[in-house]
Amino acid sequence: MPVLELPDVRINYVCLGPSEPPAGGDEPIVLLHGLASSLAFWYFRIAPALARCHRVVMLDLRGHGRSSMPPTGYAGAPMAGDLSALLDHLAIERAHIIGHSFGGNVALQFAYHHPDRTARLTLADVRVRSLQPKVDLQNWSIWPRYRSQLERIGIEVDEAAKEIGFEMFERLARLRLARPEDLQQLDPVAASPFSGGGGDAAARRWLELLETTAIRHELVDTISVRPEDLAVLAVPTLLVYGEYSHCLPTAHGLLRLLPDARLETVPGAGHFFPAKFPDRFVERVLTFTPDGCVPA
Repeated sequence: MPVLELPDVRINYVCLGPSEPPAGGDEPIVLLHGLASSLAFWYFRIAPALARCHRVVMLDLRGHGRSSMPPTGYAGAPMAGDLSALLDHLAIERAHIIGHSFGGNVALQFAYHHPDRTARLTLADVRVRSLQPKVDLQNWSIWPRYRSQLERIGIEVDEAAKEIGFEMFERLARLRLARPEDLQQLDPVAASPFSGGGGDAAARRWLELLETTAIRHELVDTISVRPEDLAVLAVPTLLVYGEYSHCLPTAHGLLRLLPDARLETVPGAGHFFPAKFPDRFVERVLTFTPDGCVPA
């Protein structure tokens, strides 16, 4: 796989589809995965479908996948800088930026600093801390069921924790390495990035990231985008969220603040719905593109 060498990080990336825009002038698509994941999140089902008539760029965020793991630089702004450098390297002037979960924060940061390079945004189940500082588990519709499943396999969650995501991912990563069969007992609506064939590698990578870098501090204590930043972001934006997502408060906040946004929910889906329902996600993305393929 090709890599981009930057002063403090090596970024692994993959391009699919036509190297030049087709006759219709379709915008390239950039896919940004979430925390503890990698470009494999998109690679097998979503990227090939989009690449039928779009140039598609996927990258491993710093510290993830096959990218290098520098000690710092894990807030949205440095990662948006990595993205900008990659687009320069690939001679891509403007693109449709798609981000899932934390990848959506990187996408928002990039769009705020580079609106001229952002043709449109698709934000899939993104939580923005300035709009949703804490996940309110008591108001998450599937939490009672999920909590009981976690307790059955020996995981107790501090519902008052400042950042529940790090605690949950760390425990699930350790569970994957110690007792992978227990993950099968969890509701698929609340899946984790440590499911599937690559789960062992993802779990080891995430634990190394937590133990050797400043990611926990940088992400918890840094606000990537503020409400006033969002209010001036005049980029066409598609918000796609699972019906049972714990990030729905962010979705409604973004819909209220972004000047040109629309919200769609995926019935019966949770946070990782692009992996579980890739066809539904691709259909929404292609419908959102003004001159792209008609969904198959």
